[in-house]
Amino acid sequence: MGFACGFSVLLLWLTIKGMKIRGQNKSKFVKGLTYLFAPFFGYYIGFTIVALGLPMLGAVIVGGNTEVTYTVTKFEKRRNRSCSNPITLERLPFVHNELCNFSAEFGGKFKASDKIVVVGKGTKLGVFPKSARRFDTE
Repeated sequence: MGFACGFSVLLLWLTIKGMKIRGQNKSKFVKGLTYLFAPFFGYYIGFTIVALGLPMLGAVIVGGNTEVTYTVTKFEKRRNRSCSNPITLERLPFVHNELCNFSAEFGGKFKASDKIVVVGKGTKLGVFPKSARRFDTE
């Protein structure tokens, strides 16, 4: 949390310095927007580094083959360049909460609150998915 707050202040300072160095005489409205949104944007970047970056780095360095169980919130049958047929997972950060590029046949088996096991390299904090399967309760 402290890192994220510090990063937001640093981003605000760098933005203001950059505007002064480049000699940009922006209106008070633009400066006001900068003062308003830079801390939030900086906080988001700092939080992402700490909350997502560190577990991902740990998964790459010390992670082995692991299975992590998640809860499905929804499945959408759609074609998209970045993520086709996304299976959306519960309690994961925005943008990182979808499993992509599974077949519509596989994803169609899931409804809200079903469990899915994601298999890949990583730790219990996070996994780089290679495959997924339905969680068997038996």
